[in-house]
Amino acid sequence: METHLTDVIILQNYVNWFVWLLVFGNAFSVVVGVIMMVSPEQLQALTSITDRWISLRKLAQPLDASVNTDTLSLKYPRVAGAIIMLAAIYILIQGGLFVIGLNPEQGGQLLQHIFTGRSLPIAIWDVLWLSLVIFIFLGAVFALLVGAMALFNQVMLHKLATPANRWESSRKWLEPVEISHSSFDQTVRKNPRIWGAIITILALYVLIVLILFVGVK
Repeated sequence: METHLTDVIILQNYVNWFVWLLVFGNAFSVVVGVIMMVSPEQLQALTSITDRWISLRKLAQPLDASVNTDTLSLKYPRVAGAIIMLAAIYILIQGGLFVIGLNPEQGGQLLQHIFTGRSLPIAIWDVLWLSLVIFIFLGAVFALLVGAMALFNQVMLHKLATPANRWESSRKWLEPVEISHSSFDQTVRKNPRIWGAIITILALYVLIVLILFVGVK
């Protein structure tokens, strides 16, 4: 009963935090809308700073640096395979013995004890524990298979490594994001007072609803 009450209180705190975040956001929207109606030129000065284009290509440049780590491991595949297999077997045996002695609730409590600064409901800790166990188990099984191939079937390992090591530049994936869409901004700038009135009315309506919601709670 106490645990359920604690979970409810935590959820209420998250909801309150989110509602107040919406309140401040809509209050800011009201201020922007009033500025657009009263003094559109002030908004033009503000948007000249906020509308600067920031390319993601510069931020993604470190990701496009290729680092070759396969030279040593593929040069001695049997040694690498034996090390990987031993590590995977150790994780499966020791981890299995450890997990068998814990039920999901105890595992969730263990995670909660490790991450003491995180206040989450018990049910979420249980789900995180199960997800962590499944993730580690699948990773160890995959490592065991890779180690076995490196130890006994290097031809298959090379066949699998070829498509896996194919380089994919982040520029291809960032191209759709690099396209600037400013048609809506231009429409707003042509009629700043009309759009300012629309933004102010909508933001005020949402702000009043949120304040009433907080007041009722």
